[in-house]
Amino acid sequence: MSKTWKQGRLALMKLAMNDEQESPLQHLRILDLTQRHSGGYLTRLLAQYGAEVIKVEALPGGDPLRQGPEADWLNQGKKSVAIDLKSPEGQDLIRSIAVEVDVLIENSREGVMESWGLGYERLSSENPELLYVSLRAFAGKNASKAGLDLNAVAASGVGEWFLERGPHYAAPWGDLVAGALVPALKILMHLSNPDRRGMKLMSSMDESVRSVFLLRAFESFQDPPRPQPGTLPHSRYYRCSEGNWISVNASSQKHWQRFCEAVGQPGWRNRKDDIHLTGELERFFEQNPSNYWEALMANHDACVFRVVPLSESLLEPNAKAAFLADPFGWAGFAPSAGLGAPPSLGRDTSAVLAAFGVTGSALQALYDRKVLFQAEA
Repeated sequence: MSKTWKQGRLALMKLAMNDEQESPLQHLRILDLTQRHSGGYLTRLLAQYGAEVIKVEALPGGDPLRQGPEADWLNQGKKSVAIDLKSPEGQDLIRSIAVEVDVLIENSREGVMESWGLGYERLSSENPELLYVSLRAFAGKNASKAGLDLNAVAASGVGEWFLERGPHYAAPWGDLVAGALVPALKILMHLSNPDRRGMKLMSSMDESVRSVFLLRAFESFQDPPRPQPGTLPHSRYYRCSEGNWISVNASSQKHWQRFCEAVGQPGWRNRKDDIHLTGELERFFEQNPSNYWEALMANHDACVFRVVPLSESLLEPNAKAAFLADPFGWAGFAPSAGLGAPPSLGRDTSAVLAAFGVTGSALQALYDRKVLFQAEA
């Protein structure tokens, strides 16, 4: 993609929209070859801030995530193009699009893109400025293996920390944090460099999820290792009499002092790091319900909060908006509120390919050979 063409497109878009505050990524064109949660969430974030996201869905059926309840939300703001990626004609179409995009994102197994003639080496020879992002479940010895969210966490070396209170896994950390938020930051850091060049950027979930637990890992590197979180009395959850929980994170001495004063236990002031106190506190908190402890601590600013049940959170005003809030909202940009309805499978196939020069009889021939699909309006 020539710099002249890219600069011209950017200038035209600024004239048309002139709204970098609301859509800071409006000058970016993303070719999304991902499927399932991690890639879907990553490109949804980019679309939410103005990027043009062309989501290519492989035939037959498209992204398997279309069958899930979250599909509509993840696909909002994207254009859907349905192509048979295993056919030579379909691969040619992808190459013709890749020439004119800023970023390509894929999460196929290692070697699949190369087997289709869509690897970085080939595409970058025609588009030297291309940022080619490969999302993987694993790095290192497992790089060639298939794996999803739980598998990446399990292989990361920190998976056992999710088992401390039984094999319960409340959120897809691997997909959404390690598979989407971490690579989003990598992409934005690359794009922020005015002198950037095209490159292949690798981002694996197992490596990224380890980074989330970096501070805890440092605890293990000490000689001797420090007590692990969950054993120290000042930082853990405690079950209360009605079965709900209270969170204590009074890890600084001043917060611990306030906690001891609030609960009327001055004898605990010098026992913040005494692991033998943990059992005493477990029995102590089980004497009263969580609402009692919340009320007791209300005016003490001791980093003690009740664990609010989800059912209660959903009763709060604007609860749905809060749960769906964009994690980059703090950056000072306003995410686009006009993403529209999610596309049906292949809704934009004809329009997108026509914009890249495939029209008329050539387009119809591809439909006839079932290389392409477009849902009826």
